[in-house]
Amino acid sequence: MEKIKNLWPDDLGNIKITMPKEILIQQGNYISEMTKNLILAEVKTDQSVLQGTDEKVMVHRFTLKAPTMGNYSFNPLRVMHNFSIYPVTVWNGLTEVKTIANNEEEFMAVIASIFSSNETRNAISSMIAQSI
Repeated sequence: MEKIKNLWPDDLGNIKITMPKEILIQQGNYISEMTKNLILAEVKTDQSVLQGTDEKVMVHRFTLKAPTMGNYSFNPLRVMHNFSIYPVTVWNGLTEVKTIANNEEEFMAVIASIFSSNETRNAISSMIAQSI
């Protein structure tokens, strides 16, 4: 029997993709450093099924907590994607606006916009003031 040619690409698995969850974890580390651990971030991931479909998705919940306030917390954003990763849906937890990001660059821009919004800045400032 003749050996069949391998049809898989040589670079399979070698494409560099920064996962949305990894980006959120790194951003959480930054806010903890910036606030000297007055604010801590947590990223929880669950698998879910889109309502009305059989499509499975990953949901990453980004939560900010104030340990000195009894772990008072709020969720500035939630991210949802399927197995192909992009596009991702980003849900702003303060304004309840959903945004689609088609790639990593758009995703970073969306979360930067949420982090720098007046709503997020005010919530974090309030948490810090009450934590001191």
